Amino acid sequence: MKKIMLMAALAYGAMMSAQITVNKQGGGTINDGDTYTTSSIAAATQYEGNKLNFTVVNNTEETLYTAVRVNSITNNANGDNLQLCYNICLYSIAAGTLVPQYPSEYPLDPGAASQGDNHFFNQNPGTVAGEDVVYNLSFVITDANNTVTSAPITFTYIYSPTAAVTDVNGLKNMGLNLNNTLVNSTLDIDATVTGAVQIFDINGKLLKSANITTGRQSIDVAGFTNGVYFARFTAGGKKADIKIVKN
Repeated sequence: MKKIMLMAALAYGAMMSAQITVNKQGGGTINDGDTYTTSSIAAATQYEGNKLNFTVVNNTEETLYTAVRVNSITNNANGDNLQLCYNICLYSIAAGTLVPQYPSEYPLDPGAASQGDNHFFNQNPGTVAGEDVVYNLSFVITDANNTVTSAPITFTYIYSPTAAVTDVNGLKNMGLNLNNTLVNSTLDIDATVTGAVQIFDINGKLLKSANITTGRQSIDVAGFTNGVYFARFTAGGKKADIKIVKN
């Protein structure tokens, strides 16, 4: 019986998640349980690393009322120096804030995608300097009376002043998509920003350097012997060290 109940709960959760998809600008989706980490609190005209743009898609055949709910805030006592925009924009938030406050005023038609510049970014360095600023947010669905009925996608946005990107998800946040860390003859990159890459062996010896332009490109590693290497990516003042394996 417990197994049946668990399976039913998982099926219900999957069904709720399937009602909407949240896409990120530049590719990829925001999934339930995801974490978005940035080490940037860039000026308001830059947005390169700290602005998380999103589009909400209605996957159902019914009109949905959707919003972003603030679940919790850590290390930003006043909830300010930020911007949360979904149909409307707020410049300060608190736990329990719903954006927009009245989702029924912004119906999302069947099969439709949200319009406009919807995003979240943080420019608050933290109430306690040097510690992470953390926002836990949910994409929620409400009824026509603006009462939340489900929260299919919950994610965490972190400003970490000492963050070191070491995985491909963090690399994507920089605007660089590494198609595979297991490579044969080329290291394939899909970039929405310009930058550079350096490839080192496990002893720290620099073997190759290349500039990265926007679009798809390949870095030739066919001459490398099989083994483990480290690719250091830089873009927009940020750095990522990614382990790759040549075979």
